[in-house]
This record gives sequence, C-alpha cells and structure tokens, in this order.
Amino acid sequence: QQQQQQQRATPDVDAAATTEASDDAETVALLAGSRYRQPSKAALRHGDPVVFGSTLRRARNDAGLLQSPLSRRVTPPDVQSLPSYTHPCLERVGSLETLDKSAKAKASIERYYTSLHKRLTAHVYTFDVTVKGKKVRLEVNLQSRYIVQSTQKGKSWSFDELLQPVRAENSTKKLFLRMWERDDVCVEFESAVDRERFYSLCWLGQCSLLLSCKETPKEEDISIFVGTWNMGGHPPDRPVEGWIGNETYDIVVLCVQECMYDTLFEGVIQDLGDEYFKLEVASILTVKMAVFVHKNHVVKIRNIERSYEKTGIGNIVGNKGAVAIAFQFHETSFCFIGSHLAAHQARVEERNKDYHNIVSNIGVGVTSFSPLEQFDHLIWCGDLNYRLDLPREEAASLAEQGRWEALQQHDQLLAERAKGTVFHSFREGPLEFPPTYKYAIGSRKYDIGGKKQRVPSWCDRILWSSLAGAPPLVQQRYCCYDGLTSSDHSPVLSVFEACTLLPAPPPARCAPVILTFGRLSLLFFTAAQNECGSADGEQYRLAFRAFFLDPKAQNETAATAACPPVWDASNVPPLACCVPDPAFYTTLHMLALLYRKDTIVAQGAIPMKAAMVSSEDVAAAAAVSGPVAADDSAVTAVRRAREKRASTTSAAFSVTMTDRRGVPVAQLNGAHPFTLEQKDCEEAAYR
Repeated sequence: QQQQQQQRATPDVDAAATTEASDDAETVALLAGSRYRQPSKAALRHGDPVVFGSTLRRARNDAGLLQSPLSRRVTPPDVQSLPSYTHPCLERVGSLETLDKSAKAKASIERYYTSLHKRLTAHVYTFDVTVKGKKVRLEVNLQSRYIVQSTQKGKSWSFDELLQPVRAENSTKKLFLRMWERDDVCVEFESAVDRERFYSLCWLGQCSLLLSCKETPKEEDISIFVGTWNMGGHPPDRPVEGWIGNETYDIVVLCVQECMYDTLFEGVIQDLGDEYFKLEVASILTVKMAVFVHKNHVVKIRNIERSYEKTGIGNIVGNKGAVAIAFQFHETSFCFIGSHLAAHQARVEERNKDYHNIVSNIGVGVTSFSPLEQFDHLIWCGDLNYRLDLPREEAASLAEQGRWEALQQHDQLLAERAKGTVFHSFREGPLEFPPTYKYAIGSRKYDIGGKKQRVPSWCDRILWSSLAGAPPLVQQRYCCYDGLTSSDHSPVLSVFEACTLLPAPPPARCAPVILTFGRLSLLFFTAAQNECGSADGEQYRLAFRAFFLDPKAQNETAATAACPPVWDASNVPPLACCVPDPAFYTTLHMLALLYRKDTIVAQGAIPMKAAMVSSEDVAAAAAVSGPVAADDSAVTAVRRAREKRASTTSAAFSVTMTDRRGVPVAQLNGAHPFTLEQKDCEEAAYR
C-alpha cells in the first residue's frame, strides 16, 4: 500500500528506463519552456520476455487481480489505481471485462479455429523438452485444455493461465510461455518443427470450442488509422476526436511534432473511449508517437519494441529526429516511424541525410539490419518538411483552385523519390488535398504575407512500404483535416485495411520443409562494380535469415570472387524450414544479406511465395512432362518440369537489395528451380 501511495504521488515516469538528457537537449528543452527527461535507447527496447512477464504480473498483483480474467469475470479496478510502467501491457487496458473468455477478445481467434477437425482435440500430443535444465515430457490435451509435465506429478498449466506463447529470437528450438500469474516458462524442444507444433497447439488450446468446420481461414482483416500533426507548440483548440472521426478502428497511430504536452495522449485515450488501450508511446523532446489498440486484440499482439533516432544539431539534439514503434499482430509484423526532418526551403540534402540516418540507426527489430527489409509493413508519417519549389503567391493560387497535379510537379519529395534518393520502396496515396502548411493560426488561410514568408507545401506526409509477398495492405483514405486550427499545420490522416496472417494450425504431417535454389546472380547498379573482376580479391557471399531458419545452420552460399557475383545451384545449400506447413509460407519472406568479406553491403527480402507450387505450375508440369506417374507427387512433377524449363523460363524472383541507408545497390535474381517441398517421413518419426 505504501508503494502504491508513492506511485500515485510521483509523476508517470519510469525511473528505471530514463536518463537525464544531454546538455544540448536540456538547453533546447529549457528554451522551449519545459524540461524533458530522455529515455536511453537501450531502455526503450523490450525484447526480454522475463521483463515483459514480470511487469505484467506486477501490475496485475498491485491492482488486486489474483485470478485469471480468462477463467471467470473479474470486477475491473479503478483505472487511476493501476500503476504506470514503461512497457505497455494489460495494465493500460483499463476495464478488463473484455478479457473474459466469453467476450470479444477471443472471438476472432475462436472463429479461426472452429474450422479444424474434432480429432485434434481428442488426441494427446507429447513433446520431449528441457525446462529449467531438466529433461521432461509435456503432454498437451486440448480436450481438457491443460499442459501437463508427465515426469513431475502435479505440475501443469491450464490454457486459461497462458497469456501467449512467444518464439525466442535467438533459437528456433526455444519458446517462452508467458503466463498471467505464474513466472514465465522457457521451454527448449528437440527440434524446430516440434516447437512450431507446440506453438500452434498453444493458440488452439486457448479456444474452448469443439472444432468441426472443413475449411480453415488463414487471415484476419484489420483497419488502421494513422495521423500526423505538427502542433506548432500550441495546445489543440478543440478535442482531437474530430480528427479521428466516429469510425471504429482496430489500431490507431498518432504522431505529433513540436508538442510540448506530455499529457496529450491521455486526452486521446479518453476521446477514443473505454474500448481502447494504449499499447506503447515513444518520444524525443517534441516528437511523440502513440499506438492505441482495440481491446478485442489484446492477446494477438506481441514482440513490442520502441526506439528513436536524433537528427538535430550534431545528431545529438532531439528537436529533429524520429521515433519508432514495432510489434507483431498474429504472424504479421508492423513498424510505424514518425519523424520531423530538417526545415527550410533549400535544405533538401539535409532532409535526405536525416532520412538515411534514421533508416540506418533507428534500432528496431534486428539492429544490424535495415528496418526496410524486416517488417511486413512499414508506415512512415510525420512532418517531412519537403516543400514546393514555387513562388508563394503562385502556390497559394494553385492550391485555392484545387490544381493538385500542377502543384505535384514542383513537390520536392516526389522529385527526390523519382531520383531514387529517398523512400525508393515506399508508396504514397494521391495528393488530392490542399497543402498542409503554412496557415495563419486560427484560420485555414495561407499566411503568405507573414513574417516567415513560407511557400504553401505538403510538409506533412504518410507513406508506406510492404515486403514482396507480405499480406496485403491497402490504403482506403488519405486526406487532411481542417477542424484543428491552433497550428500553422493541418493534421493529415490515412486509413489502411491490412490482412494479417493467423498462426498455422497443427499440421497433419511433421515432415520437414526444404527450400532449394537454382542459379543466383547479382547485378550491381554501378557499372564499375560489375566490371571489377576478381583481381582485387573481393569475396562475395549471400546469407539467409528468417525466424523459420535455424540461425546455427549453414544458411550461406559459398564465397565467390566473380564480378558480378554468380552462384550455381551446387554452391547454394538447401535450407531446412521449421514450420511443417508449406501453405503457411505464402505471405512470408526471407532476408538475403550480401557480404563482401565480413561486411554487409546490401540486403533484400525474398518472397517465399515465389517458391510455392501453384495450379499453373501443375498444369505446366503436365504439359511439359506428360501424365504424372501414379507413384509421383505433384510437387515432384513440378520440379521435373521446372528443371526442363529452366533455360527458357524467366527468373523465379527478382529482388532489389539496398544498403543500410535504404539506397538501392544491386538486384538479386534467382532462376528456377526455386522450390519449397515437404519431405516424406515415417509415422514413428512423426509421433
């Protein structure tokens, strides 16, 4: 009780995750009229499941929630009595009624698993694993909804006690079981395939329905609202709910710049209502971003991270820079970056440099890889500060006439994207709304005669990039909102519809899935690199990374000194994939890293869909190879057909590889056969 009283009496700042700002940042903050405390970059990363679980349990115990809300209805505590922590979990949900097992939080997952056959629930699955250094056997009983350690009498976990299973990032054989009340459990399996089967069973076990339908849905569609607004150092002149509107979204992302108010997002959550909770907040000085999620999806999100990158004076001061929040929704990963780039009309190169620094150093996901190649979907918003190269009066006149195409011809960002300098892999909706800067405060008339004499411009933008083969992300709306007039910028909003991949159901076969390559060739965009020859002794090799690949396995090609580099099929090892369901890879990707000696010089994402066997392939196999023999599988026939057509068919995939700054460096081409096949195995091995 004394600790709770102290927490209520202190500001909502996590002392363990904050450090004093640098002298330059303090100076800027004091000049702005307030003192900011900047969290360290290391403290902003949340990859430790023990930290995640202990924070969650501590919040629930302090609030008096000693029983799992999935087992029976719990009277929600007073929101003000919940302690505040840096990591956003269920302590930020507020009312916990929606977490009851009969409520909406489980509805969509239950609908997903209603399609599986009843025999899955009647079977007892066994796994030989290591828990806390001891060899034990786990028995999973979906009918009784329990996980039992058969070698330790009385030791068991109910699926009602399980928050979520989380794959370990550093091993394909480890899985963390995050519990509501108990300590997190780290389980190490004998194989990666066993881990994936257990992972699927955990999701299945959290549902209480008997399964009877024949077809299995693989996806769940969600709506995402993304908004950006430069507040100009002024508080909103009215509630921001008009900006978001009356529609219900699954995820709401808001990024603000030049914001001096730490309590802004507390007001936003009140405007959104009790159906939402604050998932995460990231900020540097006046650049802030928050993600709000509908309570229906509280159990579907994991692997939450946040980070930042300063691009102010000397890349130390945080008055300019970017913040990032990343997470996984089911099996689909999202990253949101909000930025405030260098200002003023002529500083195009400085803005480009800010973009490259952010992409190189933002530090989400695997920090040694670019965020452009790691997440299924990356949405970038903020005050990018790119201007219109027009006289002020002409720009204002064209904007008043609604001649958007004429204005777009002079937009700096569109010009830089056309050159491939920045945002080369991004897309943007049509700019069919007035330039959002610079207005006279209190009205929506352009301040062309003011003291600063700025050119009306589309400074505030929202762009997105999706990996090849990722689940679809479609922009439904892209416009500005003129209802907030307290700043010289108008807010911008975009609405997306995203398709998320659900966890794979337990497979009928436990056979490994093998990925094989044909000939790989690399073509540099600089002619000198393609003609360098091998005299300089440079050795190039490709390495492949993905969560379904064993990081300790040989996932690299042989080194070659040829320029441009070429690898025959004999120099590319087959890759063993741990998820024993070929259909699951349809929307996944694999990261290809180009090494020159021991340095990563480029990276790109290979869509796994290119290796899938389609009905067109089967038809082509029949046309080229004739009737399929009775003892031949369709996959084998397709492989034979692809081998025969290898000299005449086009490439299986073509991927643009970029450097760490996101600048295109080379193109990686993969020739047929590029296949993903499931190998046969004995029934005893399956069991």
